[in-house]
Amino acid sequence: MLSKKTFDDIQKALIAVGKPRLNREEKKFLFRHFATCGSCGYSITAERHTKKSGLRFRYYRCTGKGKTQRCENRSFIPEQKFVDEVKRNAQLVTIPDEWKEKFLARIETWESEVSLEKQQKINSLKSEFSSLKSKIDRLNNAFSEGSIDIDEFKELKNPLIPKKVELEQKIVVLEKSKANRLEPLRNWILDANAFNMAVISNDELEMKSFLQRVGSNRLLRAQTLTVSFKNPFDLLAETSLAIRNTSDVSEQCSRWWSQGGSNS
Repeated sequence: MLSKKTFDDIQKALIAVGKPRLNREEKKFLFRHFATCGSCGYSITAERHTKKSGLRFRYYRCTGKGKTQRCENRSFIPEQKFVDEVKRNAQLVTIPDEWKEKFLARIETWESEVSLEKQQKINSLKSEFSSLKSKIDRLNNAFSEGSIDIDEFKELKNPLIPKKVELEQKIVVLEKSKANRLEPLRNWILDANAFNMAVISNDELEMKSFLQRVGSNRLLRAQTLTVSFKNPFDLLAETSLAIRNTSDVSEQCSRWWSQGGSNS
């Protein structure tokens, strides 16, 4: 006969066994399976070693699980070095505040030019429409006054009606169109700038999520992380690299506009 205490202890044990155990180490290794090995293509995993002194070392390495292919990359990358590589790549595809303002100012200029060009086109169409309408009105008056017969009236007026309808539709489309071809560019600049704060604050989770969204094929080789960025972030990365190789501030500005601005 089991005592109540023994019975309660068994119940607690059964409940504990039934609950899935949380892998705390899995939670701590934020970049586990985030990249693949640049040598063999297998996933990058993480490990923690504790020395006799009590010091703990965390690092990332290739899982090396290939049965037929031996991975040539046997090196280990310390966790902080891996985080630095993630940050380095994130910095390539973020836009700092000062450049955000310059880009947005340039977009406003382009928008003014586009708006002026569209208004000029609308005015030209309205002028053409007004001239065509006056011609149709004169034909209507001439027919109502008996100056021309029904056959001549139809012959002169019928070709003008489709043209009048076409002009009306073009004007309506231009006037009511709220679509701005520069709006996607503005949103992209704001998006790239928003994640600049994650880089500045060393927000590892945000940097990871951002790189997963704007890039693919994340490869780790010889302790260096490379990311294949999607368009247009690939253009931004190229521009960022070009600027980093230039120490002259005025030349940096020139490269931003010639490479970043024109490609956008």
